Amino acid sequence: MRQTERCARRVVEECGFVFLADLSASRVQHFLAGLRERRALPPFNLATPEYTKRQLAELLGVKPTAVTTLVRRHRLAATGKGKARRYPRETAEALRALRTKGRSIKTSNLYLDSVKQFAVWLVQDRRMPDNPLAHLSGGNVKLDRRHDRRSIPLEDLRAVITAAGQSDRTFRGLAGQDRAVLYAVACASGFRAEELASLCPSVFDLDGDPPTVTLAAEHAKNGRTAVQPLQPDIVETLRDYLNAKPADLPIWPGTWFTKAADMLRIELDACGIPYATEGPDGPLYADFHALRHSFISLLDHSGATLKEAMQLARHSDPKLTMAVYGRAQLHDLGDAVRRLPSILDAGPTRQGKALRATGTDASRPTDGPVCTGFALRNDIGRERMIVGDGMAEAEGENTTGLNHHVLQGLEAGCVSVIAPEGSSPSRTRTYNKPVNSRLLYH
Repeated sequence: MRQTERCARRVVEECGFVFLADLSASRVQHFLAGLRERRALPPFNLATPEYTKRQLAELLGVKPTAVTTLVRRHRLAATGKGKARRYPRETAEALRALRTKGRSIKTSNLYLDSVKQFAVWLVQDRRMPDNPLAHLSGGNVKLDRRHDRRSIPLEDLRAVITAAGQSDRTFRGLAGQDRAVLYAVACASGFRAEELASLCPSVFDLDGDPPTVTLAAEHAKNGRTAVQPLQPDIVETLRDYLNAKPADLPIWPGTWFTKAADMLRIELDACGIPYATEGPDGPLYADFHALRHSFISLLDHSGATLKEAMQLARHSDPKLTMAVYGRAQLHDLGDAVRRLPSILDAGPTRQGKALRATGTDASRPTDGPVCTGFALRNDIGRERMIVGDGMAEAEGENTTGLNHHVLQGLEAGCVSVIAPEGSSPSRTRTYNKPVNSRLLYH
């Protein structure tokens, strides 16, 4: 909600909207196009081998505090500490390349959705007769992927939790043991960083069947209360960890959730796990939200149904569960392909042997069309399959020699189906003596 308000406020300010009558779709489109355009930054002074934080911030058009964050996040080189800290030209050029890209289509869509929600509220509150932004639509985010997450393998998740438990480093008030339990709960519940920051010991029911953790609607992203079951093996860890915590105070207080990606990278670096790996559409990142991806991936590997995974992920659309969070990894797809039967060669144990069709026996040839010996009963009122007895003749009752209760025309070899030649002259109808009428013969 705070992000939506912040984005909508920026659109209103950047577009210069003052009165309700100023709302204009074309001005919003112009603002969004400007977000996506490549920025024009002043050129670097080639004679300067390194820059101070303030100089680099002026060149990039950001605040000095943002320089520190960008350098740490992208693991760029820097020398010195405090006021003596300097950034080489290679670092400046890398940051410049990032800044000149412009915002992604996904970010542009976020601003558009936020201001459209504001316009919808104006109409619902009877402040405007109609929504001038209703016809605007976002771009295709698949064409411009910037920060896709990846699911972290189970062995890497265990290594991260172990590394956090053994760490003596504190991150914004969270010690190593605090982070270890936090990561475990994130992987076991699928809760987001800000949702986890709101949890208190009182919301855990560790003696229930099953044990659960309850997320209040006011803290949930979708605004709905969630009761999430927990794995039995994490209950004992939580029982010991929460024993000394105040019941109604946050378990993990502070502002760590605003820099959760930087926090997780402490453990990733300690384990030697890369933060970014190459994917088919660009880099795939292992930030804190990747723990949620890992939770849903583990559900998929456990054999959970799509409905179960969708409910545990708290999604309203199963397409989101499968398309974004439940994407199979390449090695999983490889295992599925390896289970396919051989296409080019049947193998040495099956050479010279033909596959038998269902319903055949070894005494019959298998190099032609196969008949199972079952025929459809010629009775419109009954949809059953019966064994065909061939031609049944009854003297004095049916001059055509056809039995109306058995499908005719199946030869002894069951190789082909032919029309009966003993039928009436037209060979399409059979005389039904008891009814004294002609019935269409199927």
